[in-house]
Amino acid sequence: MLCRSSVSRSPARREGRRKGRRARVYALAIRSPCLTLGTEGNTWATCSLDSCANVCSVSAGASPYALLRRALDAGRLDMAELAARECPRLDLTTALELVMLMQREGDARYVKAATRWLGKFLADKPEVGLEVAAELAESFAELNGVMPDVARSRVALLLRQAGLGRASDSVAGG
Repeated sequence: MLCRSSVSRSPARREGRRKGRRARVYALAIRSPCLTLGTEGNTWATCSLDSCANVCSVSAGASPYALLRRALDAGRLDMAELAARECPRLDLTTALELVMLMQREGDARYVKAATRWLGKFLADKPEVGLEVAAELAESFAELNGVMPDVARSRVALLLRQAGLGRASDSVAGG
């Protein structure tokens, strides 16, 4: 077997750009000298760490959506905001999760964010109507009141009635 660290040009550079799974394998080979080229010429195997001790990290930059999802799942408002600013567009559910995280953290911008989300909700689903929008606005205001669990359940119910089941589940679970 021939160690990748002794090869002057990588297969990806020799053969041009590749697509799909094979490209990821070749890209891994470019970055990591610990991969070896198999005897058949098209299979990759790893060397023992004794012969190639230089192990490289192969983490490419994650997409802003993946970073946002991780930050929301971890409850990290600062990281979620940074990732959301990098996303070209947020769907209603993800934007609502960000708004609800702001509410849980007691962020002063929660009211403004909830109002913007409600406007986006009405623009995307005009068939919902003003009555439901008014009830949602009232429920968002009550989330900081004396019975936030009741308000959260009310928001979840209104969202489910409006056809946003995933958003309803995220509000009810959070």
